[in-house]
Amino acid sequence: MITTHIFGDLGNQLFQYCCGGALSLRHNVKLQLLWSDREKENTTTRAFDLGHFNIRSEIIMSPKPLRLLGLRSVQSFLQYGPARVFREFALGCDPRFASLGPHARLKGYWQSENFFKAFEDMSREDLNILTLPWAQNQSLLDPIASHNAVSLHVRRRDYVTNPLANAHHGICDLGYYKTAIEYIAGRTQEAPILYIFSDDIAWAKQNLKPQYETIFVDINDEATNY
Repeated sequence: MITTHIFGDLGNQLFQYCCGGALSLRHNVKLQLLWSDREKENTTTRAFDLGHFNIRSEIIMSPKPLRLLGLRSVQSFLQYGPARVFREFALGCDPRFASLGPHARLKGYWQSENFFKAFEDMSREDLNILTLPWAQNQSLLDPIASHNAVSLHVRRRDYVTNPLANAHHGICDLGYYKTAIEYIAGRTQEAPILYIFSDDIAWAKQNLKPQYETIFVDINDEATNY
């Protein structure tokens, strides 16, 4: 059995699922997700967002999931021996991942498609969204599919308010967004229509004023990030 810890926001959870899913497919064993709403003590509480997707795995949801590994882990231990705990130590694709066997527990972010590229088709199938969009979102999906739509995402939130996150990640200034927009616009055959998403949409509306047609998507929040 492959066990992978799920934590962080939706983007983190998608990478973690795909990495663990690929390893389970490689060895033809079951996948188990360990979810805790806090990745460590005194951090921001997150939500489990993978339930909106076509995921195929056992999910253990608990503030302290390691206490609830259950009978299946005992069976896996008897079949394969003790699980190898594999922790991420740096960004990028860790070459040690290729040597993992059919009984491993993953703890990390795994933010590289190289972890699951060999199972791309299966990953895409698993990430089909099962929760249907409501009317407001559907009204955006139709025009997005019919013209030269470009998505622009502005991440602020804890990158601004949390000193540690700000020191580690920083934030992009207005010049970055202007340069990025012009870069994309210069490589399309028709003028783009920008769809701007942000966890601080008020800041985006006040500060981002592109010369192209712009739609600020303000109908979703963290609870509907899928």
